[in-house]
Amino acid sequence: MAKDRTRGSRDASKWQRLHDAGMSAEEIAKTFGVETEAVVDAMREFNKIALPSTPTADAAARGPAGASPRRRGRRPIANAAMIENWKKSYQSGKTLAEIAQVAGVSVQTVSYALRKLGVTPGKRGRPPGRPGKKQPIENSKYARILPKWIESYQNGASVNQIAGKYKLHPYSVQYALSRAGVNLRGARRVRITEAMIREWTELYHKGMGSRAIARKYGVNETTVRRRLKRKGVPIRSNSLRHKP
Repeated sequence: MAKDRTRGSRDASKWQRLHDAGMSAEEIAKTFGVETEAVVDAMREFNKIALPSTPTADAAARGPAGASPRRRGRRPIANAAMIENWKKSYQSGKTLAEIAQVAGVSVQTVSYALRKLGVTPGKRGRPPGRPGKKQPIENSKYARILPKWIESYQNGASVNQIAGKYKLHPYSVQYALSRAGVNLRGARRVRITEAMIREWTELYHKGMGSRAIARKYGVNETTVRRRLKRKGVPIRSNSLRHKP
């Protein structure tokens, strides 16, 4: 890699001319047998080089007498032809990331250039009409325990009860079940009985929190706290731990 960088300092101007002519950094790297990163770094360093502050250099920068002063500073990374190719690639279905990778520039550079041409990139750099790729449920991190969720759900357990058992958000369980093709039941209300409230009171006095009780019984934590308060049970603060 160090050898590539040394060579890059010598060939940077040549690479920059090829890049301005329409070759991507990846194509230049393949032609000269070096790493793409070395080509990009060399062109960036080359573009940072400024003319020395001497009378000769100043005269060269101004150009012939009466001519407008030549613009100094960093050279553009892409020319009009390259940006037009980016536009065609984007409209044909490629994402900003794919275009940027081939051109050897950042995604922000491609996005800025397209916006200057009046093209507004879609969500996450995807062209309009190109949806994102959903991860197969078999590759999900829940794939190993998903059969148990399906079995529990089909045996009558609710999404909240399954989520409480595995300490997950109910939406994670619901999304995984729906992706697996399980027909989800409509939301059903849990019938709260006096026997259930007595169990809550007993568990709460033993030190179990209202959130843990709610997960165990598949109800909302606010419901548990409200029912306990009605029975005259002193409600602990969430910031304090129960001391037996």
